[in-house]
Amino acid sequence: MLKTNQFFKDGTSRKRLVGFYGEYGVSYKNMAYLTVTGRNDWSSTLPVKEHSYFYPSVSGSFLFSELLPKDSPISYGKVRASWAKVGKDADPYATLTYVTSPMIYGNYVAWVTNIQQVTLI
Repeated sequence: MLKTNQFFKDGTSRKRLVGFYGEYGVSYKNMAYLTVTGRNDWSSTLPVKEHSYFYPSVSGSFLFSELLPKDSPISYGKVRASWAKVGKDADPYATLTYVTSPMIYGNYVAWVTNIQQVTLI
């Protein structure tokens, strides 16, 4: 079959992602609000010593219109701010280091690690 006639390719990869998320919010006199979140993910696609990554966020708001007189021309006013750190894991097998290019045999991928040994996954 000509390669120009191949529209689909078959491949299998494995990946495991486990995450934990937490959020805490507090308010003061329905005027000031603070929210803190945190998420930690563990991914099988990252190196064993660095397979966990944490990304937090903090957000706050203040309703300054609550401090204005009732006859003020501003009926509702709010100031908001937030900060976050983002994270993302890698695609399966993206962190592997190859001496040579992988060889593909149907659904199998092989790496030549030395002349006498071939590793099939």
